[in-house]
Amino acid sequence: MNPNPETKKQLAELGESCKNKGLRLRDAFLKHDNFGTGKVSAYEFRNALEKINTNISGQTIQNFSNPYKTTDERINYNAFIDDVDRYTKSKNSLNQILKEIVERFEAGETNLFELFLKADQKGEGSITVSQFEDTLQDFGIYSSTREIEEAMDFLDLNGDKKIDYKELRIAFDQYCREKGKSFENLQKSNIATDGKLISDC
Repeated sequence: MNPNPETKKQLAELGESCKNKGLRLRDAFLKHDNFGTGKVSAYEFRNALEKINTNISGQTIQNFSNPYKTTDERINYNAFIDDVDRYTKSKNSLNQILKEIVERFEAGETNLFELFLKADQKGEGSITVSQFEDTLQDFGIYSSTREIEEAMDFLDLNGDKKIDYKELRIAFDQYCREKGKSFENLQKSNIATDGKLISDC
């Protein structure tokens, strides 16, 4: 399963909601699975999620359940929980990286996007995970390879296993909005590339 960015975000939010409330998502489903089949009905799936979040919409629940339907029209909640855990970790890893990027912008240090250009030696507009890791280290951010690979779930919007300027800016802008910050106020300089400012990429 490779959900769209919005669904990934919703799965991560569900995982965070459970954590903040001190709940185990699995327990919500086990109450309906008396025989330990690892599956629940659509009604039971909905009931379990509504107990965790009373404001969750029917459409969101349907989007969540569809990829995990089995041949007997039940829902494999173990696979669902695995993905909730995965995208929660991925979102946390990305947010930690973005938090450190923002801190360096606020300190007036080297512009990340300038370093991004240096890493993109072939001028392709994108860099590999390994190049991104090196770029972060040049920027003073020492995230592990595992953390960066987890963050790719949310960074790699087009699925090409690379990171381009636009993808990084989208993630960065979203994070800044969530934290009440402005990219324009953080950015200390712009470099034109092929007649286009990085801030416009």
